Amino acid sequence: MYKYLPIKLTLGFLLIFGVSQAATIQVNADAPEQLEDGLCSIAEAVIAANTDQAVDGCSAGNGADTILLENQSYILKKADNLTNGPNGLPAIRSEITIQGTLSNENFFENPQAATRIERDTHNAIIPPLPYTDGKPPMRLFYVMEEATLSLKNLFLSGGFTGANETFFNFEERNSLQNKGGAIFNLGTLNLQHVKLQNNHAVGSGGAIYSVGNLVIKDARIIRNHAELFGGGAIDAQGSLMIQRTFLVQNSAELGGAIRFVSSPGQVGNKFVSVNSMIADNRAFRGGAIYMDSGIVSRFLHTTITDNVAHTFDINVTGASGGGLFIEGVKDNTNHQPQVMLGNTIIANNTGNDCLFETAVNLDATGNWFGDN
Repeated sequence: MYKYLPIKLTLGFLLIFGVSQAATIQVNADAPEQLEDGLCSIAEAVIAANTDQAVDGCSAGNGADTILLENQSYILKKADNLTNGPNGLPAIRSEITIQGTLSNENFFENPQAATRIERDTHNAIIPPLPYTDGKPPMRLFYVMEEATLSLKNLFLSGGFTGANETFFNFEERNSLQNKGGAIFNLGTLNLQHVKLQNNHAVGSGGAIYSVGNLVIKDARIIRNHAELFGGGAIDAQGSLMIQRTFLVQNSAELGGAIRFVSSPGQVGNKFVSVNSMIADNRAFRGGAIYMDSGIVSRFLHTTITDNVAHTFDINVTGASGGGLFIEGVKDNTNHQPQVMLGNTIIANNTGNDCLFETAVNLDATGNWFGDN
């Protein structure tokens, strides 16, 4: 009889003290902003999840919450808040999953039917220089420290940080308010079956700026742009993992697709790419990827091809790592960057496939390189 005692005690403990359960919040409003109309909008659902309280037509959150969206486009027409720049939705302050309607298997087969979250670009005015398009600039999501945002089965587009007046002011262009065209992440960000397209940052991180933890699986990140420093698709300083993901036709000054650098005063930040393709991206340095000397990177079954990098100085065009660029020693740390390549293709990039400004601890097995 005694062998059942631990189970009885455990059940008794759970009955007495209770179990924290996550809540599911169903969005049923077409408009994404807070309207107090008896319905549940995306903005109201985020607040309900953050505060564990009912908001307008949204049920109360409870711990780690899931917000379910309808199969439609949610158009953000004005900023909800100005946390490090304008954000279309309330800042994420807890553990939240936001999920669209399409199944994982059908998401990329029929992307037009996907749930979309977009900044309003209808009848936007496109000037000669694309620093504003006549619509209020804003990114879509802002993730606070200690918070976790998971996005699933969503199409995110039109995010825009910055405006015309910042173009000639370097300090303003490099400010936090101009980073992360679609998402600014200080905490943990997980993306699965997400498409990020046509997002723009005057600063860095055309689609995503992340100084926290970033995991991307089964995603498409296409035609995003960053004006300053880099990361046409992603500018990351924390940890980054991409898996079964395509990064295509993104552009920036440094790292057409990805700029991955170590956090200030730190070395050893980790970047992992598995079963992914990085192709047809453009930058002055690091057509596909730009990294600094403080990183540890691993590329497994990854293809890096058809990317372009070039510099132009005194009427001479120079090669600048069309596929992979690693800059020299950073902050006098003398840390030697570590790069592991396994069953990876780095070929057919313009501006040399790889350019390393410093000695690299390279572990390469079963790869195919073009010119180096």
